[in-house]
Order: sequence, then structure tokens, then C-alpha cells
Amino acid sequence: MQTSNYDYSLLCKYYLLNLDIKNDKNLRSPNEFSYFFEDFLFVKRVIYINCTYNTRLLFRLTKIKYLNVKFVFLFYFFLLGFKVLGQGDISKSVIDSSKNMIQNVQNDKHWILFAQKVHRLKSERKGTITIVQLGDSHIQGGYFTNKVRELLNNQYGVAGRGLVFPYSLVNTNGPEDIKYYSSSKWTGQKYNLNIKDGKTSIAGYNLWANDTSVELSFALKQGSDTLFPFNGVVLYHNNPSLQVHCSQKNQEILNTGENNFYSTRLIFNTLLNSVQLYLSVSDTAKRRLAIYGIELVNRKPGIVYHSMGSNGTTYEVLSKSIDYLPMLKELHPDCIVISLGTNDAYRRPVDTLMLKKRITSVIDDIKKELPGTCILLTTPGDHLLDKQYPNPNLVKAQSAIIQAAREENCVFWDFFEVMGGVYSSKKWANHGLMYKDMVHLSKEGYQLEGELFFEALQRAIEK
Repeated sequence: MQTSNYDYSLLCKYYLLNLDIKNDKNLRSPNEFSYFFEDFLFVKRVIYINCTYNTRLLFRLTKIKYLNVKFVFLFYFFLLGFKVLGQGDISKSVIDSSKNMIQNVQNDKHWILFAQKVHRLKSERKGTITIVQLGDSHIQGGYFTNKVRELLNNQYGVAGRGLVFPYSLVNTNGPEDIKYYSSSKWTGQKYNLNIKDGKTSIAGYNLWANDTSVELSFALKQGSDTLFPFNGVVLYHNNPSLQVHCSQKNQEILNTGENNFYSTRLIFNTLLNSVQLYLSVSDTAKRRLAIYGIELVNRKPGIVYHSMGSNGTTYEVLSKSIDYLPMLKELHPDCIVISLGTNDAYRRPVDTLMLKKRITSVIDDIKKELPGTCILLTTPGDHLLDKQYPNPNLVKAQSAIIQAAREENCVFWDFFEVMGGVYSSKKWANHGLMYKDMVHLSKEGYQLEGELFFEALQRAIEK
């Protein structure tokens, strides 16, 4: 077997990070690299390495049929000073940090008031600030928003986990920090423009009970990055006759609401990690019980960060429905973050003016119900069509979102540019930050996005 006289640690670095060898000037001859590997049998595997500061990195490793060469790789990787890249180093190599900012701050008086309220919370440690983020599948999975929630809570205090939805009971994915159980039968309903029966959750799903009496349990997942014990539960639903009994001792139960949208509040004597609820309604012939969402609170000072996503949701869907607004209003948000646009631009032509009109319609609907609330728009990140082709419609969607934000005097975060713009998803994929479909990020990618969004928020708040 023919080999070169290269420094083996350099070879390890190039292969492990999956860099473009052939175009690199540090190599004397691309042929020498191919000679070194020509007789090897490669089987690509993905492993997670727990590094300093609990950073989880994604590397491509190789299984080699020559044992002595395998040991050479390990020896040079661990003993000869190959630098393991931390999350911070990776982020510097894949993002445009100069674009990581909340923009149009000077024109949004509601953002200024929101930032002042955050300052008071930080200095006085009194009160609660509520942020609601609405979005699509990038939000539904929870990796991005869980990271933002964790960082905000570490900085300003934890006022509760916020709004959750039993996605698993409607057979779809959701955040991993809460598990749901039920011995009863339920029917899931994903929101679409043809729904006529009742309101819809801002989660984009309704959970319908198949009987007059049902049981629903949920528990914080032990071992998750952050636990949010609660001493208050709010059920959002459609039935004024709902009666709730609980396995845990509680102080009181309060029912409020009207016109197919009601909330039932349970207050407990102590902080809980789990709860089992028994729900019953008097008459399902006229109105079956539908659960729109569950809010978990602890009545402490800090930030409540609600996040609700629905796979496939678009600005078109949101602009043609106002059913989610009563529930949004009930959360009393200080800031609403809207993260849509991917599905508006995915495999469909984009009329920039029409999309901007839909975005403006959503903003106007929210302003009408919540006139003092700050609205923050985010642009979608880059993705590839068929895992290889850039999507030209993303630039149009980005433009429509930014134009709408400026015209409506709203702040915005341009994640498309922060990510690196057109075809940047390929670069993110090379660092293990994209999911295999090249549309969604990996868990590590979403966590990096969460860190970037938090940093942008912090800078804008501190101005």
C-alpha cells in the first residue's frame, strides 16, 4: 500500500470534519490523499462525543479493516494535539455573526417597552414576562425553543414551563421534556381551513375525547436538560360543563370562558413533576370535549416562554383563521414570535406581494386583539430541495417577511442570513447540524439556532 509522508493528525482532522480535501492548498497533491485511503473499507458511522462544557459534537468516524492504521488514527487524534472543535468554534465557522441581531428595533415602540420590562424583571426580580412563539415543524419538535427557554430562564428566572400539548396522543412528534399517558381513547385533529367544529389550539391540533369521562396524565421527563416543576395547571378546552378531579391534592379549581373557548385552572399546594387528571362532561351529544392545550405555571418571578408549532403550517393558514386568537389573548403575551415561511416557500411558487399581504393580515389580527404586544418575525433558515438543490423561493419568502415587518413597524430576526444565506445548509450539514432531509436541522443544529436567537435577543434588550 502506498502512503504519503503527511502529518497524520492533519489527515485525521480533514477526514473527521469531512472537509473538501481536493481544493485545499495545504495538501501537496490530492493524489497522495487518495493513495493513503485507496485500500481501506469505509463504513460511515455517526457517534456523539461528550466534550468539555457538555457540548455534544457530531463527527464522522471510519471503521478500517487495517487495525494498525486504525490505531494510528486514534493515537494522532487523542495524543498529538488534534483540536476538538467546541460548539462555539463550530458556530463561528458556519454562521454570519455580523447578521445575528434583532432588526428594526428603533421603529418598534412595543419592543422598547418590552425591553424595559425585561430590565425591571432582571433588577427587581418581581413579576412575570410572557413570550409566545408560534411556528411550524421547526418549532413543534421543541429543540430550538427548549434551548431558548433554558437560556432565558437561567438569566431571568423560571415562571413555569408554559404551554404544552399532548402531541403523542395525536400521533405526532413534540418536545421530549414532557411525557403523556392516557388509558382513554382520544381522536386527534390537525387544524385546516375546513374545520367548522369549535375553535382551534394555537398548537394547530385539537385533542377530542371519545367518551364523557376520560383520564389524562403527564409528567416531566427525568434526565431532560431542564425540569420545570409546577404548582398550577390551566386546561384550555371547549366545554363549559367540564369537571376536573385530580389524584394530587389541590386548593381550588376555577372555570372561565365563553363561546367555545374555556379555561379551567387548578392550583396545588406544592410543586409537582407529574399529575393525573380525570375529566368528565355532562353531555357530549351537543359538545364533545376538545383539549386545546395545557399550561404549566409555578407563580414565581421570571419568564414564561410558550412555544407551539404545527407541522406544515403556513402564513396562508394563519391568515385565514382567527380561531387561535382567544387562546393567544388568554396567555397575556408581552412578546409574540412568529416563525413561519418554510412551508410557504417549499415546492410552491412564491408571490412576494401575496405572501407579504398574508403576513400583514396575521400581524393586523394580532394587533387588533393585543394592541400593546410586541411582535417579532423570524425568517426561515436555508434548506435544499431533494437534498441537493437550493430553493430560490426562500429568498422571496425572506424578502416578504422583512418587508412586512418594516411596514408594520415590527422587529425581526433574519435567521436566513445568520445561517449563511443560499446553500448554507450544505455547510451546516458538514458539521452535523442538518437532519438527513436537508430541510430540518439536527438536534444540535436547533440548539445552536436557539443559542444564536438568545444572543440576538440579549443584545437588543441591552441596547
